[in-house]
Amino acid sequence: MCRKRKKRCDGTKPHCTACTSTGKQAECHYSEEDALEGEAQLKQRISELEARLRAYGHREGVDSTATSSSTTRLTPAEHPCIPETEDVVNAGRAFLMHRAQVGLCLTQERLLAIEKRDYSVVHPALLHATILYGTIILEFTNQIGRDGLELESHLLGCAIRELHEPKIDSTTAIEAHQMLCKYYWWRGEILMAREHIMKASHIAIEKNIALLPSVQILQQHSMYRRVTLALDKDVSAICQLLYMDQAQSIACFNPLIFPERYYNELALLPNFYTALCVESFAVAARSISLLLYRTTMTTLSSLEGKDCCDISSAQWHSKTEDMRLRIRQHVDAVEIRLMTTVLTADIMQLRALKIAKMIALGALIEIHAVLAPLDDSIREETIAMITGVISIAQSFELDDYPKLCPLVALPFSASVKVVSEEVRSGGSNLTVAELNTILGEIDNCLTLLQTKLSPHIVCSPVVTLI
Repeated sequence: MCRKRKKRCDGTKPHCTACTSTGKQAECHYSEEDALEGEAQLKQRISELEARLRAYGHREGVDSTATSSSTTRLTPAEHPCIPETEDVVNAGRAFLMHRAQVGLCLTQERLLAIEKRDYSVVHPALLHATILYGTIILEFTNQIGRDGLELESHLLGCAIRELHEPKIDSTTAIEAHQMLCKYYWWRGEILMAREHIMKASHIAIEKNIALLPSVQILQQHSMYRRVTLALDKDVSAICQLLYMDQAQSIACFNPLIFPERYYNELALLPNFYTALCVESFAVAARSISLLLYRTTMTTLSSLEGKDCCDISSAQWHSKTEDMRLRIRQHVDAVEIRLMTTVLTADIMQLRALKIAKMIALGALIEIHAVLAPLDDSIREETIAMITGVISIAQSFELDDYPKLCPLVALPFSASVKVVSEEVRSGGSNLTVAELNTILGEIDNCLTLLQTKLSPHIVCSPVVTLI
């Protein structure tokens, strides 16, 4: 009707406004051709608007597809980087079985996403880095296929490329860098491992990610600072990097990369042990054990050779007693978590906590190695600790050794010093046969470490000095 009258029609259905206002609804009809034409116009209009939005998004640096992509789950087959092969599946499983060694705090959702390789939940950089770590485990246990090295190279390239994406969040980037650091460490490429520690430290500093953030609070018209604990995810990521930073420093005599303030925060972390979940605690405990070991060696070195600081002096006693107290408190905290973990039958966390305890006992044995000649009670306590370290080492299964950190050799180094002094002095309460038995057990543990750990790591100064 409107077309006949050459009037503008607003297309309202079932009758347009013009016909309704003039009482001619009976004469108002829409043809099928009109409907199709209207639909085509709408589609064209939508296309024009979408094109304008995309153009606007590019100008403003905004991805107009971000909303839709966040709800789209890419399968491994759809991802341009990683094929869904048997080696990929096995490497993913290997990582999940040994994840306690790498310091990632993974929620159930993230664990499931890694298992299914769900890129909408876990960023591709982190996902590929975890599978990359799994290939290392498979290689050490001779379970990787013939194309393992090619897959490894492919995953490494993908992870590094994806780390440069602007949208990756800072914690995920730190986690991915720590995984790549771990990969290069096991490969014996310490310089590359240091590079990823450095990149992660830059992110942490730039984004002000701390273990113990200080929050300013206004109370009664005065400002004061309250120390709070970071999220478990951040604690795990930073603690693992601090562990690797200290490890490369001890093993290769390199300077530390992270600023001293992070280690100061790490030293305060035991005050927050009860607030940490088991995954975060296991990572933090290992890092703190290594910090206590470093501090012990620095303290002993600073006192050694000073005329004013005789072993029997008050200064020696004060400094060493303070260190012994701190280490014992840490070992007790780890022991409590160990007992809890035994009850839950979490083998991975159990292994991680045992490593933390071994390294801490190594620090304590180093102190006792100096004090034992002066005190028979300390001497007996030291032998008991050495026996404890050996017992922990013997509790590991053969399959555990590929997953152990090489720094578990540290307490054996200290133990050999003590036993050697016992043999030299001749004043031990143990017989020569008993001392030889202890040395034989230490030798067996070191043999297992040398045959099961990566050959690159076994050649590090920590192990060869023993």
